[in-house]
Amino acid sequence: GRLHDASAANTAAVALPAEDAVYGLHNLDFLVYTLRMEGRAREALAAGQRVRAEARALLDTGHDCCEAGSPFERFGTVYLYDLVTFQLWDQILQLAAPPAREYYHTMWWHWARGMALCHLGQLDPAAAEGKLLQAVRQDAGCSGLQQY
Repeated sequence: GRLHDASAANTAAVALPAEDAVYGLHNLDFLVYTLRMEGRAREALAAGQRVRAEARALLDTGHDCCEAGSPFERFGTVYLYDLVTFQLWDQILQLAAPPAREYYHTMWWHWARGMALCHLGQLDPAAAEGKLLQAVRQDAGCSGLQQY
């Protein structure tokens, strides 16, 4: 019900100086969620890109741990989900693959590509993405990833 209020509260949380924000990515993730649920595509996508960039910066500097119980890698998938939610199929297909070591992110990337290809009527390539997703899932073992 009160999504607009939640977006306003999360906007305020995201605006906090870094030293005062206990869960910066988490706050930004919640902002993306509430904006998405409100249908505010432009703002949700911009915030999703910010989550993705901040998570990427942490991952690229060797931080692969967690914030608020979520691995940094998970935050990199928020933007993919936004692109699917707002049916931006061509943008999805233009995204480069994440690093292969990021199993969770790679599975989401294949899922988003499969959704895009399916919606564009390219069913065989969409099915191939599904098989690639399953291969990554099997390769990763995925015991720890199933909770996300």
